[in-house]
Order: sequence, then C-alpha cells, then structure tokens
Amino acid sequence: MVEKEKAIKEVLEWIERRGGANAFAEEADEFQRLIDWFYAHREELVKEHPDQWVGMYQNKVVVAGELEDLIERMEKAGIPRGKALVEFLNTKEEDWIP
Repeated sequence: MVEKEKAIKEVLEWIERRGGANAFAEEADEFQRLIDWFYAHREELVKEHPDQWVGMYQNKVVVAGELEDLIERMEKAGIPRGKALVEFLNTKEEDWIP
C-alpha cells in the first residue's frame, strides 16, 4: 500500500511542477486536437509524404525519411519532444501486430 501512496504523491508533484491540473488538462486537450487533426488529414499527408516519418506540433510539420533525421530536424525547428506527434506515413495496407 505504501508504494501506491508514494506513486500517487509523485504523480501529483509531477503535475504541480508542470503548472497544475488545469495546465495538464489543457496540454492533454491540445495533444488530442493534434491527434484528431492528424487522422483527419492522414490521407493527404500520406500522398504528400509517402513512406516518410513526420513530426507535428501546432502548425509545424517536419518530414524526414529516417526517424533519426526527423528528431534532429524537429529539434532545429524548435518542436518540443514531449508535445510532438511522430508518425510513419506507411503506404502499405498492413495490419500492425504487437
């Protein structure tokens, strides 16, 4: 039980360091809007950037063929890692099996 209480305390402290519950909720809403935008525009993005990695944040879209290149380009564009959506725009109709 002590571990659970410790974990809860650590999560609450982490949320406070990030600006509190309201800021955390706003950040989650912003990320959900980004995900929604991505899925609404996925077909268009796949046509523009087939089989490439894309990183998205607010109005910025960064494209690269390799993931390592994408991360470097995102850093140069000032896109924060923790707030970006990174996806591979696969043109093949394959099911992903974990």
